Amino acid sequence: MVFDAQSKGLILPIRRHFISLIVVLGLTFACIGYYCLNRVLRERFDQHSSVIATSLAETAAGYVLSKDALGLHPLITKYGDLEGIAYAIIQDRDGNVIANSLLTLSPEIQKSLTYEERRQIGRRNISLEGKSVLETRRPILEGRLGTVRVGVWADAVENEIHKGFVLLLVPLILVVIGAAIVAGFLAGRVIGPFNRLIEIADRISTGDLDVPIRAESQDEFGKLTHSLERMRSSLKAAMVRLEQN
Repeated sequence: MVFDAQSKGLILPIRRHFISLIVVLGLTFACIGYYCLNRVLRERFDQHSSVIATSLAETAAGYVLSKDALGLHPLITKYGDLEGIAYAIIQDRDGNVIANSLLTLSPEIQKSLTYEERRQIGRRNISLEGKSVLETRRPILEGRLGTVRVGVWADAVENEIHKGFVLLLVPLILVVIGAAIVAGFLAGRVIGPFNRLIEIADRISTGDLDVPIRAESQDEFGKLTHSLERMRSSLKAAMVRLEQN
């Protein structure tokens, strides 16, 4: 029937628009979530590496002051073996490496820092074994005894960000799918009353003026139903007068 084709023609665009809007909102929330998660986790890793570097600097101060190189070796190994840590290095005040957790030092790691840099807290990105490393620097006793450098694998940071994003994305996808299903259901509910009015108007157009028209709500569909009922009543009254004449 005509009204079936019209209703299907309306339901599909409405559902498509609803679902498109929900998908766009879902993607927007996903991007915002990724940005916030990326920022939070990077700040957490910066704090984590800062805590490790500060702890190592405080612990190593006594060994450096007493020139206990043998005591520094197990200490630096302990910190270097922590999860996500690429290396841990202790330099004296002249920049000489006196303890490190690596077998060999790459040229970029060996690159000397200025005296002022060794006395200051700092961060930088370097490359180790072809991978990116985020290095945190902490002075020992304000740089008078030396400097501690701790490198964190950038891959470890990215992996944590990706894991966190997946945990965020799964429920978001479920919400989007659920919202799309609800949107499709609501589209059908919205078009339902409209389909009924189309059917009634089609029957009236064929001369069936006895079809009952009752409003089931007071919204716009209810007002349209009342208008259609007044039209049906007027047409029926006019037909009765014509038959009497």
